[in-house]
Amino acid sequence: MAYPQYSEPEISAKIDELAKTHKVTALGTGINPGFVLDTLIIALSCVCMDVKKITARRINDLSPFDRIVMRTQGVGTTFTSEFI
Repeated sequence: MAYPQYSEPEISAKIDELAKTHKVTALGTGINPGFVLDTLIIALSCVCMDVKKITARRINDLSPFDRIVMRTQGVGTTFTSEFI
C-alpha cells in the first residue's frame, strides 16, 4: 500500500473512489516501520494539545539469520530520527 497505483492500479482507483465518496482518507502502511514508527505515533499523539518530542525505536532480532540477511536489514548501521 505504499504506492498502490503502481502495483494495483484498478484496486487503487476503487479505494480512492470509495474514500472520496465517503469523505475519508485511506492510508496504507506496513507493520514495521510504517505503522509502528509512523502511523501509530501520529494516532496516539493526535489527542495531545502540546507535543514537545517523540522518540521511536525499532528493535528487530535477526540473530537466527546469516550475515547477508542482517546486512540487508541494516544490522551494524545506526540511524536516529527525532521529531521536535
